[in-house]
Amino acid sequence: MCDKGGFVVGTLQDYPAPLVLTPNAPEFERLVQALKDTDQGGVARTLGVNTVVLRKGHFDLVEGALGEKVECSAPGSWRRCGGQGDLLSGSLGTFLAWELYQQVPRQQTGILAAYAACRLTRELAKRAFEKRGRSMCASDMLLEIHEAFTEIFGQ
Repeated sequence: MCDKGGFVVGTLQDYPAPLVLTPNAPEFERLVQALKDTDQGGVARTLGVNTVVLRKGHFDLVEGALGEKVECSAPGSWRRCGGQGDLLSGSLGTFLAWELYQQVPRQQTGILAAYAACRLTRELAKRAFEKRGRSMCASDMLLEIHEAFTEIFGQ
């Protein structure tokens, strides 16, 4: 089933493995509309037990299908640059792989990985903005990965 924008809900519905979606505000609204009978708080639940939704915004909200919610309100930057979402999804993939490999005991796989990716990406943006201001770009954020990761997560 598709909405007018071509969003394929059927591909995501009851996905058989951990699934983390990272919509921004307009994408999230389209997702809610495509699901028709869900409220904004139930997107992950409606899509299936393996789904986590990381809603990007002024504060990032991570919500799992089993009801767990975590907000990431760590400072970021005043600028969202092209490629920032790619850094978020790349780090999310890494954290999710680590979570699965280490078999972290959690109610729902993906919540911890999504929060860690949000926290890291916000720190990268903050550091890059402090150095470059409004001219920062994603490559400036890349240069901050090692120090930011070490500060937040240790070695």
